[in-house]
Amino acid sequence: MSAKDEIQGLKESVILSSKMLYAPNEITEVPIEFSQGGHVSVRHPEGDRFLVAAYIRGDGRTFLNDLTPDDIIMVDLDGNSLEPEKKPVGEVVIHSSIYKARPDVQSVVHVHPFWSTTLSIAGRQILPVGTSQGHYFPDGVPLFDTGFGWLVIDEHGEKLVKALGSGKAVVHKGHGIVVAGESVYETVVTTVASEMLAKQQAYASLLGSPEPYSRKDMENY
Repeated sequence: MSAKDEIQGLKESVILSSKMLYAPNEITEVPIEFSQGGHVSVRHPEGDRFLVAAYIRGDGRTFLNDLTPDDIIMVDLDGNSLEPEKKPVGEVVIHSSIYKARPDVQSVVHVHPFWSTTLSIAGRQILPVGTSQGHYFPDGVPLFDTGFGWLVIDEHGEKLVKALGSGKAVVHKGHGIVVAGESVYETVVTTVASEMLAKQQAYASLLGSPEPYSRKDMENY
């Protein structure tokens, strides 16, 4: 495979995964209540750069459903565009800070799913309360807060990395979720799992006090 074909393949993986996370959609079996904004990135195989959506709207937003290969650009690990006259999405620090801190991470997702965000507004962590998705998050999903607004400066990236630790997901209070994984496939699956679990927890909380399963419970299954 040529280098050009390799880049094209990575761009297509970003576009496809973005469409899968857009709601409503016809790809996921059950529609997930994600907002249309967000961004997916994938690390270049050489490790020192990544592909992410460009800043293609006046307010810096990137919609997940209408990306084209021309909208996906190469960015270095400091968040600087490597393509002339194009700049990355406004929250590029989410991606660059994680790639720098976590060499194991090959893909990052940031979206604003309704239930995950709603729990965070109430100060609730997503917990492993159900058996179908709970095993993805045996210790729950960390929650962090930088106040009102987007994640756009280095300090935000540092807080994000600290909250994420060696885990695979973290929720920014009132804003959305960030997921890191070893592949685009993994980040998409984990993102959907977190939202389904958050929805289950939110509904269960209306009926009582859901008790999370312990790590021991899951390890012994």
